[in-house]
Amino acid sequence: MAINFTASILLAGLFLADPGTDVPVKETHVLRAETGTSIAGRMETLYTLSRQEFQVYVTGSQDAERGLLLVHEWWGLTEHLKVEADYWASRGFRVFAPDLYDGRIPRTSRAAARIMQAIDQPLANSKMGAVLDVMAQAGIQAFALGWCFGGGQVLQGGIAYPDRLQAIAIYYGRPELRESRLARLRSPVLGIWAVQDGWITPQRVESFAKALAKAGREYEFHHFDAGHAFANPSGDHYDSALAREARRLTEDFFDRALR
Repeated sequence: MAINFTASILLAGLFLADPGTDVPVKETHVLRAETGTSIAGRMETLYTLSRQEFQVYVTGSQDAERGLLLVHEWWGLTEHLKVEADYWASRGFRVFAPDLYDGRIPRTSRAAARIMQAIDQPLANSKMGAVLDVMAQAGIQAFALGWCFGGGQVLQGGIAYPDRLQAIAIYYGRPELRESRLARLRSPVLGIWAVQDGWITPQRVESFAKALAKAGREYEFHHFDAGHAFANPSGDHYDSALAREARRLTEDFFDRALR
């Protein structure tokens, strides 16, 4: 498939995605088998300020200068996600991937939708805040990356903790169109979008761009001729070549945001 990029748009802040209630249950997006790849990191326990316990997959050097909050798709914290976390660890990040599903791994789109809709957003924000606290205590600069459900979550985290993140990357996550919400964000945002996406449609992305412009936020969008979740190797829409290019753009974006 050809890659169709829009011109990068830079304005002065970033954006938020809201989880909402409409979910792509009609998308062809069936979870495939696990990878069988060795996992380099380990699961650790963290606590929110209210002492709520949750699990986080942690990987990468403890001497890393950059930290990455990495949030899973609506399929939960799968082995594929851990392999992706290990990749970012190999690129110099100390990676923290919180399990916002508390161990649940749905096997159908409908089950994934039910879990996603039941997420306690304040609690999810607190979990992401706890991860960001760990990074701050270690004195490392924090970045965030999420796909689908996770894209919306890292942006929710960006709104809840606007001064914590150096940059946020969202892959086909649900946009936020309220300017008052967008204005709270401080980090530049990378948007990776799929032109054939039946959920986050090009029309919704265009509306999102207009809202960001009005809010005076800084962002950079790239559009790929692909379907929703094209960067997820466990999904039916996976395109390895486009996924590699999206990853390259993300790495470049994070490098430019480093300060």
